[in-house]
Amino acid sequence: MNDSAGGLSAPGVERILRARDWTGSPLGAPATWPPALAYAARFFLDATLPAFVGWGDAPGLLYNDAAVPLVGAYHPALLGGSLADWPEAWSELRPHVARALAGESFRVGRPACPLGEHDDAPAWLELAFAPLRDLDGTVRGFPCIVSGTGALRPVDAEFRAICDAMPHMVWSTLPDGYHDFYNQRWYEFTGMREGDTDGERWNTMFHADDRERAWDAWRHSLQTGTPYEIEYRLRHRSGEYRWVLGRAQPVRDAQGRIARWMGTCTDIHQQKRNEEALQDARMRLSAALVAADIGTWTYDLAHDRVYADRNLAGIYSVDEATAGGGPLSAYLAAVHPDDVAHTRRCIDDALATGESFECTYRVRRADGTWRDVLARGKVTFDAAGRPAWLPGVVLDISGQKRAEEALRASEMRFARLAESNVVGIVRYRMDGTLIDANQAFLDMLGYTREEFERDGLESRKLTPPEWADATARAMEELRTTGRMENLVKEYLRKDGSRVSVQMGSVTMDHPATEGVAVMVDVTPIQDAQRALREADRRKDEFLAMLAHELRNPLAPITAAADFLKVGRLDEDRVRQVTTIIGRQARHMTGLIDDLLDVSRVTRGLITLDRAPVPLAGVIGEAVEQVRPQVRAKSHHLELHLPSDDAQVEGDRKRLVQVFANILGNAAKYTPDGGRIDVHVRLDGGSVAVDVCDNGIGMAPELAARAFDLFSQAERSADRSQGGLGIGLALVKSLVELHDGTVVAHSDGPGRGSRFTVVLPRLASDTDDAFAEPVATGAAAPAEALEVLIVDDNVDAAQILAMYIEAVGHRATVWHSPGKALAYAAERHPDVCVLDIGLPEFDGHELARRLRALPGMADVPLVAVSGYGQARDRERALAAGFDRHFVKPVMAADILDVLDGVAARREQLRHVVPAQAGTEVEVPKPTR
Repeated sequence: MNDSAGGLSAPGVERILRARDWTGSPLGAPATWPPALAYAARFFLDATLPAFVGWGDAPGLLYNDAAVPLVGAYHPALLGGSLADWPEAWSELRPHVARALAGESFRVGRPACPLGEHDDAPAWLELAFAPLRDLDGTVRGFPCIVSGTGALRPVDAEFRAICDAMPHMVWSTLPDGYHDFYNQRWYEFTGMREGDTDGERWNTMFHADDRERAWDAWRHSLQTGTPYEIEYRLRHRSGEYRWVLGRAQPVRDAQGRIARWMGTCTDIHQQKRNEEALQDARMRLSAALVAADIGTWTYDLAHDRVYADRNLAGIYSVDEATAGGGPLSAYLAAVHPDDVAHTRRCIDDALATGESFECTYRVRRADGTWRDVLARGKVTFDAAGRPAWLPGVVLDISGQKRAEEALRASEMRFARLAESNVVGIVRYRMDGTLIDANQAFLDMLGYTREEFERDGLESRKLTPPEWADATARAMEELRTTGRMENLVKEYLRKDGSRVSVQMGSVTMDHPATEGVAVMVDVTPIQDAQRALREADRRKDEFLAMLAHELRNPLAPITAAADFLKVGRLDEDRVRQVTTIIGRQARHMTGLIDDLLDVSRVTRGLITLDRAPVPLAGVIGEAVEQVRPQVRAKSHHLELHLPSDDAQVEGDRKRLVQVFANILGNAAKYTPDGGRIDVHVRLDGGSVAVDVCDNGIGMAPELAARAFDLFSQAERSADRSQGGLGIGLALVKSLVELHDGTVVAHSDGPGRGSRFTVVLPRLASDTDDAFAEPVATGAAAPAEALEVLIVDDNVDAAQILAMYIEAVGHRATVWHSPGKALAYAAERHPDVCVLDIGLPEFDGHELARRLRALPGMADVPLVAVSGYGQARDRERALAAGFDRHFVKPVMAADILDVLDGVAARREQLRHVVPAQAGTEVEVPKPTR
């Protein structure tokens, strides 16, 4: 700091500055001060008024001796320190310091702002700020001169108290418009601190859309001295912009000059909102009246004048003059002649009783058509209690009338529908409780109206368990969308049976609590569809079985034909082959005859050759037909005939066919060594024949459809458990042609079956399928293959063996898979030809067991089957077969297999022996 005071003694502050340690001061040592700061410090140290100098961003602070009382206890530590170290002053002066550093010169008064803690501290300061520039013109600091200090006058304190007590925001400015005073309400509304909105900074509180308009009005008042009044939006402490009414009046001195402006801001935000809502309501009311075709009127009863709005004038087709106060008769002229008297009577009744006026009538449109209207009004009375005015409205209810008529018609149609016995209708709660139901629904479920009203019904208890999930999904759809369409489900009837319904439903409210469902009984349709699917399934099974059964006789016939082509035949062999062909041809003929019989019966083409027939003779003949089958399975067949020779009238041949079919069915499904009994009972005018066995029995559902066309027991590879499924259907048709009945009964699988034929009464050796192996043909050469044939069809096995031997190989035939397995374990054949449908266990199981035998893992296995679908081939290969042939098997196919095996054996015979210790891989036959 320069010593420019010469030899004079330095004031106290200056002495402190010279002695101060400037380390850490934001100003730095005086020797380093810029010239602008040094000159300003010198000037203010010599000033008589309290003065401060701030420099830099901190800012660093200097002051003179006159300012020491204002600094108080912060002196002398604050000298050369930062103004921020004087918190009371910094919080008050910070916005003003910012203005000065921004280059602004201004004056500001600070009422009720003590800066010191001593009793003499001033309560009012007049401060003058200016920017302090460096030599290059850059603002680096500020001087602040305290031009006046003192306590507030009582009138000033009273003025502030009055302003703070007012509900309005009060503000005041200097004559040039500089804002220097706000009451407490302003700060509470804006949330700003004192000083933040002084000067022109209050402009930042305006809404951006109102700022320019408000400033234009304020500038105009400042220039002209006229009062200031404007509505604008001011930012509230919440951040919301609220509407306020701003007003200001100039305060003039004795010479008429403006000494100050006094203003207020009044919060009118709610008032503006109310005005907007009222205007919106008026617009909506007007739009609603127009849209709804509603007219309003006021009827002056004393002067017979009706004042109508535009809508009412349009409804009654009156001109503007009449609408402005025409007589009542001008409006009644537009009313339908049939309704005039009624309308007048309604008006008179309202006037006489003072009650509300309400009347419906027809009014003529401009085009001559009629519209229905509803008029409503209320009589008002004068001071003497006399009727004076009748204001009211007229509504066009033509659409409502049409809707009411349509509703009545719809209700009548719905009532007729609900009362019908075709469609079931229920009203329900969303928890499944049925609230109401029509008679058709109750009839579907077998309940009476009395039972329903007494005990109630719940959908949950009426729904079978397997339908619970589908019902839950439908209810969820109802809750989500309010509607559910085309649900097919079942309900439990009262008697435990089931009814299938197709239904749709809608909810009646939102959120959904109730709904209405409409349904129809589709049980016959569902039953028919199930029956159709079942018939289609049985048809497919029948066609597959028919193909199988036809291939069985074709197999030995084809093999016999191939055998006859070999050429080295003797007379015995030819006779044996032709016998086989004839037997198999007769078997095929029998199958075809059965099919034709069924066709003729179903088309009604059978003609019975009726004559008295002894029933015992018929049964005896039928027994003879099935005796070879019974004997082959070692069945015990016993007849229980009455002493009387019962006779029936019928076609002997067809009756034999009936009982032969039933007996053959019993033999087919009774295991070896089983029992079959035939009982003939006389019962008044009828005779009953029971055919009982202790065979495999039937499940209840199979017994119920035993006589259906194509119906048969579960298909298995063992043909003895199958059939064409036409035999019992033919039995039923033939028995019914004889005016009789036939039924099937079984206590369940494994418990045997009983077939009972009831007719009106008018006033009687095969080859052992499991014998020892059959030796055939002459000896084969040493290079011949050993072929094992396993087939329970004797003819097919023998003819195939004859062919194999005729081409130079050896063949061994077994009809029992168990015995064939024992033979293979001992002899190790070169090739095995296995039928799939075998007794004991099928060909697949036999193949698996053969593969498990020592030395049989690589032996070629050939499957022969009447089933030729892709899954049948896949199953055979999975069981271990190398080839799969469908009956009838071509001789070339068998010869191809044998030639391939022989060729591989020949190839192995020429392989060079391996050295000791090495392994030779033997090629396996290709599957």
